[in-house]
Amino acid sequence: AGMMEQMVMNLAVNSRDAMAEGGKLAISAEGVEVSPAVARNNRDARPGRFMCLSVADTGCGMPPDVLSHMFEPFFTTKPVGKGTGLGLATVYGIAKQHEGWVEAESRPGQGSAFRIFIPTCAVEPKTDPVPSVPEPMSRGTETILVVEDETEVRDYVVEVLNAHGYQ
Repeated sequence: AGMMEQMVMNLAVNSRDAMAEGGKLAISAEGVEVSPAVARNNRDARPGRFMCLSVADTGCGMPPDVLSHMFEPFFTTKPVGKGTGLGLATVYGIAKQHEGWVEAESRPGQGSAFRIFIPTCAVEPKTDPVPSVPEPMSRGTETILVVEDETEVRDYVVEVLNAHGYQ
């Protein structure tokens, strides 16, 4: 779950930066069946059932020369000190780690759309005949150093950690 949140956060931060004058960010998820014919159109794809996480914006978009490098670690179009170039590389890495892939479309002036495909599994949910009482969440006592160049992200992480007892 944390890795899925990290992918959404990285894509949302990039969308925010691409829409400096405002715009629209759309995030959705749906179960999809990828057919063999569709899988042939993408070297990373394969047939089967997948969860497709989509993140699209109406930002400035990217030209083809940027699209061809966007998943490379430390590649960034942002000014020095405004980004590490690890956001999209992290999204790509998490998708691959989960045996999935990322599809991206972008055109200058028309925004960007990312679709992340993660395989699903056919597991029957366990039913518990007696409602269970949630266990109290354990509280941390450790000190954690938070390093993040985005002020809003850093402040949020510190706030959540403090709420769970961490220094």
